[in-house]
Amino acid sequence: MSAPEEARGDECKISVVIVTYNSASVIEQCMTVLGADPDLDIIVVDNNSTDDTIARVSEVSPNARVIRSEENLGFAGGVNWGVSEARGEHMLLLNPDAVVDAESIFALSRILDADRSIGIVAPVLDKPGERLAIRECGRKPNLWRVLCHYSGLSRLAGRSAMVEGLYLLKRHSSVDMRDVDWVSGACMLVRRDTWTRTGGLSRRWFMYAEDIEFCLRVKESGERVVTVPSVTGIHLIGESSTAPTVSRAPNSAWVVNMYDLYKWRLSRTRLQNIGWKWAVAGGLFARSAAYRLRARPDVDQANDWDAESVKFRVFAQDLLAVSSARITAETDNKASL
Repeated sequence: MSAPEEARGDECKISVVIVTYNSASVIEQCMTVLGADPDLDIIVVDNNSTDDTIARVSEVSPNARVIRSEENLGFAGGVNWGVSEARGEHMLLLNPDAVVDAESIFALSRILDADRSIGIVAPVLDKPGERLAIRECGRKPNLWRVLCHYSGLSRLAGRSAMVEGLYLLKRHSSVDMRDVDWVSGACMLVRRDTWTRTGGLSRRWFMYAEDIEFCLRVKESGERVVTVPSVTGIHLIGESSTAPTVSRAPNSAWVVNMYDLYKWRLSRTRLQNIGWKWAVAGGLFARSAAYRLRARPDVDQANDWDAESVKFRVFAQDLLAVSSARITAETDNKASL
């Protein structure tokens, strides 16, 4: 991790909200790196873990406040509860599988202090072993932006902002600080007044898409969402939970929920819904085919590539199985009952 080398000076207290669920394998690294700085108010909301997550939290960070839920509230439910108990004027949403040190957090906080037009600021998270060179931030998930990403246009067109896709590429985030439409809830610093005014995370989904939807609301309120490549961290994607599962089938909730977000907040017609679904599914099928070609028996790591191929094919199939019907006020109300 890295952050600008500046004297911290007098800082407001920052609350760090971490939601855990069977996160014993990663929580120690996350909290050890945070350290025991008295200016960090650390809150852990545990979603009814069955492993020793809470014991490890208490061992590594005895000053952290632990909230134990008797049920799994999902990501948004856990975060909203944690924020309601927070003391800081700035609140960091942090995944248990994300590693960001205290100085990086204070660097982000100074940015919020320096510019009141910014409502959310996030570091750049590196993802060890990630094959795709994408950042956990990007442009609004409308039809044009997903088409740019999943068609490969954003990769072929250099640095043109016109064809930036749903996810920014590494070359798109090389400046000191830049505005984006969304950043990942794995690590984002938010003003308390921004959070209060916009109502926090939506509980429409159990997990995935709520961070993007929240950022869109913050942008609509007139505040900026920015990412800062000079402040970095690590995201061990997919390792936030070590819960045993009966099925090893890929979890398609991320793309299914994003499609629901598109239909709910961005689309105007059923035709647009169909276009979005096929643009994304087509890109996922193409990736599946490319990975399958790499899985030739004479190629090293053939099993890994084959597993990637299966995963992306399942993502595409699950997305295509979702209805393309428009979400009207009536259907939205029924869905929320």
